[in-house]
Amino acid sequence: MVPTSHKTLFLITVAYPFGHGEDWLQKELKALEPLCNEIKVFPLVKPQGDQRWLPANAQVMNDLWQAPASVQKGVYLSNLLTITSILRDELKHAGNKSTMRKKKREINSIIGQSIYRAQLLKKHIEQCINTPICYAAWQNEGALIFSLLKQQGVISHYDFKFHGFDLFNDRRDGYVPFRWYNMKHVRHAFHISKAGYNYMMQHDFKEKNVLYYSGVYDQGIGPFEEKVFTIASCSNIIPIKRVERMVDILQHLQFPVRWIHIGDGAGMEALQEQAAQLPEHITCEFKGRLSNAEVITLYQTTTIHLFMHLSSSEGGAPVAIQEAISFGIPAMGTDAGGIGEIVNEHTGVLLPNDFNDATVAQQITDFKHSNKNTMANRQQVKTWWSNHFNADVNFAKFAEALTS
Repeated sequence: MVPTSHKTLFLITVAYPFGHGEDWLQKELKALEPLCNEIKVFPLVKPQGDQRWLPANAQVMNDLWQAPASVQKGVYLSNLLTITSILRDELKHAGNKSTMRKKKREINSIIGQSIYRAQLLKKHIEQCINTPICYAAWQNEGALIFSLLKQQGVISHYDFKFHGFDLFNDRRDGYVPFRWYNMKHVRHAFHISKAGYNYMMQHDFKEKNVLYYSGVYDQGIGPFEEKVFTIASCSNIIPIKRVERMVDILQHLQFPVRWIHIGDGAGMEALQEQAAQLPEHITCEFKGRLSNAEVITLYQTTTIHLFMHLSSSEGGAPVAIQEAISFGIPAMGTDAGGIGEIVNEHTGVLLPNDFNDATVAQQITDFKHSNKNTMANRQQVKTWWSNHFNADVNFAKFAEALTS
């Protein structure tokens, strides 16, 4: 497909195409590739590790991460009016003003650095002979850079995407930096869950909020055999994911269970020690961090009877659950953030966020002996996924909205 008009996408990421996170950008870029003549990717942090996939018409730009962490006083003095205006608006609209005051020096430093980075990006945009499409992968410093350029009249519009850490006040001690200022200047604030969308519809600039679900690709349906009942989970091992609660739940199960966990983190050692105390009929496999291709292979070759997700908070509709149900694997997850938009009566069992371990164990037992634990039901789970979280459909819609 050839773009109907000449367009250059300016994309600001945290680290992509380097690092481990921001995997969804691969899917977005795949959909954006045929709609843009060229794509310029600007990471904010120094590249680490191997470069991941980029479209053939994309290139990594090093300007932003190479910018100094602290800028010269001249930048502050020549932009004093802008800085003062942003700080005033931040204080006025901060959810928790005391938190904002505590972070004032840090915020002032970020504004100064973003002004400097905006000057660097401005040169690229002004040299661009195509129509610039400006997109920040997060509501963060990248969005702030574009907001500054929008305020200066360098660009006519830009968009960013909300996730969780950059959205909810309770994830940031009551104050999300620059959210009001960025919402003031953005064209579209894309949301990946109704939970996030509904949250921002309670704030200013309601008309800028747009819901576009993400999704995963169709990789077939997973095998189903009545072997040892197998549960899988996939997340970082950090407090908000509550992976250790799986061990507490497993202690109550009276039948043989195989638990496979994908992911690592600071809590891995403690989790393994806790799991070592489980009875003999419970076996645990800690896979650590796997590539997406390795996760896909696991789901394609291993009978997973149930997928568990116990997060206490979620900004979006977790891709880990989307991936599981795309293989027809039923899911059991907590009613937090956008989890309830994936886990429902069609796909599994939605748990209360303040669940009881013994009660969940009984629900797993009931699930094991129900018609939900059948191949026929797994076909229905996959069909529901295809109608709601198919990446080919969802990312194509997103790419059209971004480039229109």
